[in-house]
Amino acid sequence: MKRFHLPAFWTALTAALFTMAMHPAHAQGMPDASTGPVDVGVTTAEIQTVPYIFTPPGRAVAFQDANIHPTDLRTVERIDYDLDAQVATGDLTFTLQSERYAAATSAEAEKKGAEDALSWAQQKVDRYRNLVGSGVTQADLDAAEAYLL
Repeated sequence: MKRFHLPAFWTALTAALFTMAMHPAHAQGMPDASTGPVDVGVTTAEIQTVPYIFTPPGRAVAFQDANIHPTDLRTVERIDYDLDAQVATGDLTFTLQSERYAAATSAEAEKKGAEDALSWAQQKVDRYRNLVGSGVTQADLDAAEAYLL
């Protein structure tokens, strides 16, 4: 096993540092000053448009595939397109039964009106019950309750 001589190590380290301090250009691999200037290239910066392409993450779906359905299935009379044909904006896709659609719309409007009238009558009865004897007669309350029924 070799012994490490500490004084020899310090001597070698000091010599190396001294050499690098005396010749810094050579120690760092710099060219000599006697070779002259070095030619370099110059590039002029210009403003220009650069294409930016962004591909968002997602999943692939069938091209030109759509689920077409009417909003109210009760009133469809006829489907006016072929399943394998292309459909463009404005093409006729469904024929609706106008009489049934009008009747259904009218019935829904009447139902909404009846629900609103019932709510109004209930509010009136509740208000009259609180005011009996102070401006509202028992007869007025009875009439409001009869209308509610």
